[in-house]
Amino acid sequence: MGLGFALASSAGIGLTGCAGHQATLYQLNADQLLERGLAAYDAHKWSKAIEYLSRLAVVAPTHPRIAEARFKLGQAHYEKHEYITAASEFSRLANEMSQDSMADDAWFGVCRSYNALSPNPQLDQTYTNDAIQNCQTLIQIFPNSPYADSAKKIVRTMTDKLASKVYEGGDWYYRRKALDSAIIYFEAVVNKYPDTPAAPKSLLRLYQIYQRLSYKEEMTSTRDQLFKDYPDSDAAKQLRAMGVVADTTGTGTG
Repeated sequence: MGLGFALASSAGIGLTGCAGHQATLYQLNADQLLERGLAAYDAHKWSKAIEYLSRLAVVAPTHPRIAEARFKLGQAHYEKHEYITAASEFSRLANEMSQDSMADDAWFGVCRSYNALSPNPQLDQTYTNDAIQNCQTLIQIFPNSPYADSAKKIVRTMTDKLASKVYEGGDWYYRRKALDSAIIYFEAVVNKYPDTPAAPKSLLRLYQIYQRLSYKEEMTSTRDQLFKDYPDSDAAKQLRAMGVVADTTGTGTG
């Protein structure tokens, strides 16, 4: 009986504590919610910050500092590695407050959240494309934003990843001697992602395929494109190491 009473008392205390906490949260006014939310944020207590700032967004959506509060709400989710929720919070803020001074902060929050969600090249790249799209939106709307350069770097990194995925698809076919399929993938890299490291690698693979197939004209045009567009690439150096040189006579030989 003593044990049962102790357990019941313990449960009662727990329920009372929980109820007291909820009552405190729901009794706070907007300024108190903001104050406590920001204090928790500054202390890196992300869950507490989310609790207070989420409540503030519900009860005081027109608060003078709501943009700051909602931005830090998104940041708190980001810090907890809750990137999908963070992207949603930032996106909502960016679209609803497009003229606010923090709009570019919000767009960059969307951009970097999807960047964090982007997986290895072998996996589905939906989030990679989302990162590119949202970073480009930031760059287009706020070209002078202090985040613009960082957004451009993310776009380049994500584009390189997309190109790598296509290149790896081509290489998979190449290693299995399915050369017609490999050509399609490598040509797609060169045409769609010419500014990525995968482009000269794809040209080298194309040259090797055409060499294997004895397609002289295609070999020549691929070699010339590689030497002309990517003369300092590792692929061009590898081709030179194979004894292949650029045609300087204009005759298409070399």
